[in-house]
Amino acid sequence: MRHSFNFHSNGKLLISGEYLVIDGALSLALPVRYGQSLHVEVADGQPYLLWESRVKGNEWFTAGYRLPELDIVSASDQEIAGRLQTLLRNASSLNPDMLGGSCEIKALADIGFDLNLGLGSSSTLISNIAWWFNVDPFQLFRTTFNGSGYDIACARSAQAVLYQVVDNNPVIRQVKFDPPFRDQLFFVHLGKKQDTLSGIRHYRSSVVESQKEIERISAISDYLWQTTDLYEFERLLIEHESIISRILGIEPVKESHFSDLPGSVKSLGAWGGDFILVTWSRSRQELEKYFHSKGLKTIYSFDELIL
Repeated sequence: MRHSFNFHSNGKLLISGEYLVIDGALSLALPVRYGQSLHVEVADGQPYLLWESRVKGNEWFTAGYRLPELDIVSASDQEIAGRLQTLLRNASSLNPDMLGGSCEIKALADIGFDLNLGLGSSSTLISNIAWWFNVDPFQLFRTTFNGSGYDIACARSAQAVLYQVVDNNPVIRQVKFDPPFRDQLFFVHLGKKQDTLSGIRHYRSSVVESQKEIERISAISDYLWQTTDLYEFERLLIEHESIISRILGIEPVKESHFSDLPGSVKSLGAWGGDFILVTWSRSRQELEKYFHSKGLKTIYSFDELIL
């Protein structure tokens, strides 16, 4: 007998609360139009898992695992195979019955965005595997990563998310983020994928923030999704950048790279890479001309990227 299953999870962007969300600050996060799908076929046969991952439809990684131990039999990339093995073993430990018996499994994961964009290839995979194994995605996330888990919330939401960690548990509130100035919001990729885990380790090892700063970032997150005034939105972005800049000891990205840009600029996620949020009141053509001159060509409008 053959069974098949299909799962899909959304990618993410963290608009506010970066770093401090780990320590309880309220954050605003947005699911994006691009995500990752997982198709699983289970049939009677030798206990074996054949895994294939594609990026935008093109083969990227393949591996074979002997079941139920999930020993690696073959792999196109041993490092990736090892990380996937750990994730699958953690999922199996949460639901040991999933990989028992004599069954041959074929799994096809398809990532719908370039990996260097940092839109959540890991979080969407964790969410899909949690669906497959019928386990709590946040519990599975915690067995593998040390982050806040906001990206897991985005993976399963069709709306903006206010996310907070309270007593080590996720508190999620879906909100409607539909600003009247959405046509003046753009997302520009800085051309490199930032290592989020490395950024978190740096934050943990060298940064001491105050409860007052956590509370202020929380307030900004709550104001951002509600304001209907672009000037107020920009003021909040600038204040947020100033607070995180002071905590990290890193110059805000506008001051370091875009001081002549006629609008506000905010880093998204881990500072130094991935996307920036830009407010822009001129034409799209002028925006592209400005960033193309700086070698940056990956630009999305709000409606092009946000779910």
